[in-house]
Amino acid sequence: MEEGFYRQLAAMLSVGPLVVATVIRTQGSVPRQVGAKLALGADGRLLGTIGGGAGEAKVIAEAQTLVQTADAVGMEISIDLSGSPLGVCGGRMHIWLQQWQGSVAQALVAGILQALEDGTNQQLITPLEPQGWPYLSSEFQAISSPRLIGGSLVEPLTPSPTLLIVGAGHCGSPLAQIAHWAGFRIWIQDDRPEYITPERFPTAERLCPQAFSELTPDLSRRSELYIALLTRGYTLDCQILRTLHQAQLSYRYLGMIGSRRRVKTVLQTLAQEGIPASDFPCLHAPIGLEIHAETPAEIAISITAQLIQVRRAQN
Repeated sequence: MEEGFYRQLAAMLSVGPLVVATVIRTQGSVPRQVGAKLALGADGRLLGTIGGGAGEAKVIAEAQTLVQTADAVGMEISIDLSGSPLGVCGGRMHIWLQQWQGSVAQALVAGILQALEDGTNQQLITPLEPQGWPYLSSEFQAISSPRLIGGSLVEPLTPSPTLLIVGAGHCGSPLAQIAHWAGFRIWIQDDRPEYITPERFPTAERLCPQAFSELTPDLSRRSELYIALLTRGYTLDCQILRTLHQAQLSYRYLGMIGSRRRVKTVLQTLAQEGIPASDFPCLHAPIGLEIHAETPAEIAISITAQLIQVRRAQN
């Protein structure tokens, strides 16, 4: 789950008990996969989703009962999505429900958030037994996605990916907002300080007025780095690509805005300097999925869609 989920979960725990519902097994066609979560607070507040519809409504009804139970234990429910009225997806979902409350749950969430912040490659282990309680472990470091192992659900705690947006112009602002909603940490770099203000980029974790080359030490410590070049000219693109080549940064995604002619000019310029396009295997240029986008908001949506596509392809 995203860091944002656990941050909101911490806030809900400060109010009172809640129930966390987690998808632990699936069969056939289902709306969400193993690891998807929904939380219900004692005040009725909902966080997250396991797919919506009548199936989720059944889980919420069970959670409403469990959250009010004094000596609550973990429980599994099965949802058949093949027949009315629970939908026509055709699959089956198995959901684990567990009440979280008090200092023990608060400490667990604090530990989860710390692990996500530090990138320490820990896992959340949930024993699927009535009296079991989730805990953190580093035993299963090779696990890249949630799975059942030995009667427990093992979920890797992967920090949210960082999206560095280079260029704070018309497209940078909506991209920062939309990509933040999609679960990315946002960094903005532009050498024009008047452009990178908290008012223009309220979702940004970091505003970077320094030169791109000065950022490379910090970027090298980002475990999941995505870079979107939305610069105001191809000469800047050339400078940044040279820096990336020299610094040998590791990144999952590199996108570059501009027409095909501009992209060709950039790559030809670098090739003449001995830097072939093959040195940028993750380059998407022109940037974004082809949805015939024209406005800055539409372009931001096409870029975010491509970011999601690349991110989910690794799972």
